[in-house]
Amino acid sequence: MVKAGRSNTFFLHSIWVAGGADVETIEKTAEWYKSVFGMQETQRFGSPQLKNIGISLNFGQTVEEAKKARFPVMGIAKSFMGQPGAPGNDNIVRPSFNVTNIDAVMKRVVKGRGKIVSGPDKKKNGMVAVVKDPVGNWIELVSPLPVGKAAQPLQISWRTVHVPAVDAEQTARFYAQIFGVKEIARGGTSRRPEIMLNFGASAKAAQNNASAPLTVVSVKERPRPTITTMASYLTIGFRGQAELDEALNRAYKAGAVFVSEPHYFKEVNTIFARLSDPNGNFVEFAGRN
Repeated sequence: MVKAGRSNTFFLHSIWVAGGADVETIEKTAEWYKSVFGMQETQRFGSPQLKNIGISLNFGQTVEEAKKARFPVMGIAKSFMGQPGAPGNDNIVRPSFNVTNIDAVMKRVVKGRGKIVSGPDKKKNGMVAVVKDPVGNWIELVSPLPVGKAAQPLQISWRTVHVPAVDAEQTARFYAQIFGVKEIARGGTSRRPEIMLNFGASAKAAQNNASAPLTVVSVKERPRPTITTMASYLTIGFRGQAELDEALNRAYKAGAVFVSEPHYFKEVNTIFARLSDPNGNFVEFAGRN
């Protein structure tokens, strides 16, 4: 069991995926998520004139509903090489969605020129499939109903965010030590565990947290992201400068590798910093000054 004794005011803000090498492709990738998964655009960053934008998406029947929905949000941003990571690898941070009708969603994926990586396969938690968006990002779909059963009205929501790790126990301890997350569930096997973590001041609070949790999943090899290829990454939000300072101190003491030191963007009144977890996944801090 992974333990974390600290209370905290951190939360999973977003998962960012590579949207393409130019503004037009980023916009097309965002439209794909909107048409396939019914997501809504909640915010847009950057400038088309500078040839770099970021688009935030979330679930909701309307834009206003999506803006009020719980974190995390889905972020689509620039990938300088046009790919989120080495094609065909499962060791990149990726989203997992609950779906009530997996057949309907997979038809949308194919119609929108996405691809089916695997499944649907029957697993303990339901029918599971993995698909790719047109850029190459992987998305897991989990449905409680077997394929071919009576169709239900289509609903899609956040399930979790997968954080790959060669050593899942070490990586889970890293997130617990720095961000105070608590272990809320465990699956997989003793040699290849899947450890579900969520934010909360206590174990009970983390269990009751309705926001999507992190799931550290065991993989065979580390990813090879670089600053210029921009693999998928997590953004952890914080609600106060003191909390950020404490987390940064814990990260330094834990030997975390900082990809970018804390810096302030006046345009959005936000402090950012980015580090690498023990498996090489990028993790960004972001919060209001």
